[in-house]
Amino acid sequence: MNFRHIVLALILASYAVGGMFLFFAIEGPHERNHVHKTRVELNEAFAILANDFRIAAEIPNSNMSLLLKKAYLTLLRIDEKYIGSTFYKLEERDYPMWTWSHGSAFFFAFTLYSTVGYGSIAPSTDWGRAATIIYTAIGFPVALIIIRDIGSLVLVVVTRIYARCIIKMRKACGYAARHDAIMLPMKFALFLSFLYCFFTSLFIMFYDSMLGPEPGLDLFHSFYFTFLSFAAVGLGDVMPVNYNHSPVVACVLLGGFPLMRVINRVLYVGIENGIFSSMTVMEESIDKLQPEGEGEDHERIATVAENIEVINN
Repeated sequence: MNFRHIVLALILASYAVGGMFLFFAIEGPHERNHVHKTRVELNEAFAILANDFRIAAEIPNSNMSLLLKKAYLTLLRIDEKYIGSTFYKLEERDYPMWTWSHGSAFFFAFTLYSTVGYGSIAPSTDWGRAATIIYTAIGFPVALIIIRDIGSLVLVVVTRIYARCIIKMRKACGYAARHDAIMLPMKFALFLSFLYCFFTSLFIMFYDSMLGPEPGLDLFHSFYFTFLSFAAVGLGDVMPVNYNHSPVVACVLLGGFPLMRVINRVLYVGIENGIFSSMTVMEESIDKLQPEGEGEDHERIATVAENIEVINN
């Protein structure tokens, strides 16, 4: 392990530690305040419900089961457990809101071969879990091959369009070169990535609101959902409100995967080149500070290590 490997490992470890402090500073106090506030609301609800039961016990022929159901639903809503419950699925609207339908099953299949995995829908039977393993083992590599193939075509098309625009601009300025290579710059790929995420977020926001009756996602939460989907993170904490697992949303996201994979590849190559160039400069600076013999030994060791890596690959 040479200097570059050590520094890169330290960078990743530092990034993880930084993320720990960042998210704990944001989410830790919020969780504690929210839990204390919820406990106060639950205790107040207990007092009110106890009084309701006391009054109902003094009334002849009172419907205790209905009162108990009301108490149960009240506690579920306060503790934010109502959505997804049995009464929510069967009584919230005029029709049952089952977790599993043909549309939601299509969405679930999309999360498997795309490896997004929101966690908002998952099998509850062992047969379903076994089918999930087999389906993912087959679907993931096939989907990856197809997305890469289409992404390569998209990269060629986007690069040609970009190159033509650059050539026209250079000709207009009078310094066009004939044989220089033109590649997608990282800034352009980053802008294109943001632009596609933004318009996809707009579509999901309007589509979710159109389905009704509840207000759909706002723009920020729609962008949050879209970005994490394209990044294959998919936490599942924010989902479309009126149709959590819409096949239309799955198709829209799937259609953007080839383009996003191409953009991510351009960004990855640009970041990789920048990091390795910095590492090379740092290694050369350190070698200059070492005695001549130690520097030559270091170069020989590095050369042997690189040759071993090439043979292993």
